[in-house]
Amino acid sequence: MEIIIYLLKSAAILTLFYVIYILFLRKETHFTAHRFYLLAGVVASFLLPILYFTQTVYIDPPVISEVTMSTVDHQPSAVIAEPGFEIDWWNVLLLSYLIGCSFVFFRFVRELTSLILLLHNNPSKRYRGFNYVRVTKKLAPFSFFNYIVFNPELHQEDELQMILKHEQAHAFQWHSTDIILANLLIIIQWANPLAWLYKKSVEENLEFLADNATIISVDSKKDYQLALVRASSARYTPSLTTNFYKSFIKKRIIMLNKRTSKKHHVLKVATVLPLLAIFLWSFNIREEIAYKEVIPESIPETVSDNLLNSENPSEINSEKQRETGKIAASEKSFSNTENLQKETIAEISEEKETNRIPAVTTGGDIEFKITKNTTDAELEKMKSKLKKDHGVEISYSVKRNKNKEITSISFQYSSKDSNGNYSISDDEAIADFVFYIKEDGKSGFYSEEVEARRAERAYARAERMKERSDMRRREIEKVREDRDRMREEIREERDVIRDEMTKKRREMKDRLREKRKSVIIESDDDDGGLFDDEDEEEIVKTYKIAGSGSNEAEDNIFVVSSGKGKSGKLMLSDSDHHIRIDKNTTDASLEKMKSKLGAKGVDFKYSKLKRNANGEITSIRITVDNNKGSKQTISAQADDGKPIDDLLIDIQ
Repeated sequence: MEIIIYLLKSAAILTLFYVIYILFLRKETHFTAHRFYLLAGVVASFLLPILYFTQTVYIDPPVISEVTMSTVDHQPSAVIAEPGFEIDWWNVLLLSYLIGCSFVFFRFVRELTSLILLLHNNPSKRYRGFNYVRVTKKLAPFSFFNYIVFNPELHQEDELQMILKHEQAHAFQWHSTDIILANLLIIIQWANPLAWLYKKSVEENLEFLADNATIISVDSKKDYQLALVRASSARYTPSLTTNFYKSFIKKRIIMLNKRTSKKHHVLKVATVLPLLAIFLWSFNIREEIAYKEVIPESIPETVSDNLLNSENPSEINSEKQRETGKIAASEKSFSNTENLQKETIAEISEEKETNRIPAVTTGGDIEFKITKNTTDAELEKMKSKLKKDHGVEISYSVKRNKNKEITSISFQYSSKDSNGNYSISDDEAIADFVFYIKEDGKSGFYSEEVEARRAERAYARAERMKERSDMRRREIEKVREDRDRMREEIREERDVIRDEMTKKRREMKDRLREKRKSVIIESDDDDGGLFDDEDEEEIVKTYKIAGSGSNEAEDNIFVVSSGKGKSGKLMLSDSDHHIRIDKNTTDASLEKMKSKLGAKGVDFKYSKLKRNANGEITSIRITVDNNKGSKQTISAQADDGKPIDDLLIDIQ
């Protein structure tokens, strides 16, 4: 029973802290104060239920009186029946609670063990007070005390640097302590739904703190916000850590763009103190009973008693008149006081009615609040007050709907320290905004709702940019896939061509292997200019391969020898006619070839013919056209007056 009472008190204290945080603190930017407030709520829920105050209650002592003992007749004792089996529902409830605690505690120990093993099984490097742990798993970056875990392959360099600065802020401020306390709170109050929401608020505020510290050290606030949007990842992170990726990215961007709260607003955290005092006084007071001291009663003498005892009736009448006068004076005084209160209330109401836009001083700043229901008279009052008290010239134009609510308003203001303009409009009615004057004299307009909308638009723009970036990345990936597929197709085509060429070479080699013993050229009456000497033509009929398997032999080109000292390269083909031109071929032989080939319908032309001092050909260009679709041009040229190599031309 005591445990259940403790849990109920603990849940009530936590609920008190959470409700005040939601109502008064959540929208403020005093993140450090919020952190200590939330931690104080956790500690208070642990300790205050066992803290008691003692109150002494005095009572009258008991009255001692004589007691007359009567004789009691002894009667036979009755047989008492044993009670039946009954379920103790308090024990059942306590057992269920302990089972839930055991389950949540086991989960906490398992996740803590898994995290420690992860840090132990991966290499770490210490740098400037932090232990950097590089992992190969697809984990989102996170920190645990002074350990920072990340996978560098999952992020670009500039984005990774901002993420590491964010995690360094977590580690430097020991945010893991808050996470551990929040999880211990869940173990004890797992059945309280607000405890889970409280834990979420702790985690949110820690992210706001880290963002606020990171934005000071990065080059671009916009780039950091884009990193937050890109960081909306679903990668796994251990639950006992502070990590860069959270689902409340929109809230974080709004808080980054939110105007810094007034310094005095931090005093809102003190709202919880009187409520805690009331709670403790109501539920944590233990009464101690003490007896009053007995004091003899005395009968005081009064004027009335004296008068009653007086024998002079005139004294009685005089005393009555004095009492009556006192009562009349009291009634008159009360009437005057009542009239004064009415006059004061009327004056306050009149003052409130004539000045509904007062200048509110907050921490050295002065603010004038304008709402949709602000009247023209109130605007004029504010205008004159600004000029008279603060030297600020202001002009405005306003539009209203049928309900006299402001739908559009614009201001122009100027002073010795600042000047500018401000406008706001809405189809229905404008949001509340203020005109402020700071201690340093600077002034301007500010609307928290408008700023929130602006932050939402910035978030939407960032989302669109992320979507475009993702689309561009998908397009690049598609281009790469198409390029890789095209390369693969080209590679396959090359393999097919290579196989075909290999097959053709193999077939050619098989053909040549059959002809490897000898190559026969029948000259008959026309050797095509292969020989100049007719006697030599009659003697030599066969040209043998110059060495079977010679290095000079290619697929279908062989080096042949005549046996008389003449040799040259011969290209085998289906043709049975070739002509040979060497360095000693004369102009007459060239003309002879031309006339013989012309008779067979083959055009034979030569040009750029040059000879050296020995009459040897050093340059020549040959063109052969069989007028059947086959035309070939062969050029030969040697340097420094050297003769050309022998040419063998296949006539198709």
